[in-house]
Amino acid sequence: MSARSVARGDRGFSLVELSVYIVVLGILSTVVAATMISLFRSEQTVSDITGASNDTQVVVAALTSDIKNARRFETTPHRVIASVAGSDPAADNVWQCVRWEIDGGAGTLALSTKPDATGSDWSSPTIMASGVTQLSEPNLFAGSGTATATGTLNYSFGVTTTGSGSIDMTGQISNRVPGGAGSTCF
Repeated sequence: MSARSVARGDRGFSLVELSVYIVVLGILSTVVAATMISLFRSEQTVSDITGASNDTQVVVAALTSDIKNARRFETTPHRVIASVAGSDPAADNVWQCVRWEIDGGAGTLALSTKPDATGSDWSSPTIMASGVTQLSEPNLFAGSGTATATGTLNYSFGVTTTGSGSIDMTGQISNRVPGGAGSTCF
């Protein structure tokens, strides 16, 4: 068989055809790589926001528990102090003082405690949230529960995420255990 007798389809690819295939493959590879990078970045952003949301839910649940079980609480724009029923079921009528405080300079929300009815000092603060910012409300905490009536705590602040987002924490909590004029918390 001579070279002329070989059918045109059996001769292989020309240099032009190979070049076109390589360029198309390069374009497709670039599109797939860009899509994958975008997907990984989106997953990280969602993961950061989900983590921050979970952390803020834990903080709000703890704050809600303290205020609902408070016989009395008082607020300043950056602090709420409450006389809260103790968590020891063996001890009868044990109360503790709980202080939630936002340090605007450090951007932290801290929790301190001390026994009620004693002159002891507050415990070292436990940082419950960082990246705390003030929202449009003038006060981060407002409201009070007096010794004779239930009260409502209004809270409003934001917590920044590791990315560029922020989770707003706003709400109201009412205490359900009024009383406690003899508290040393205040």
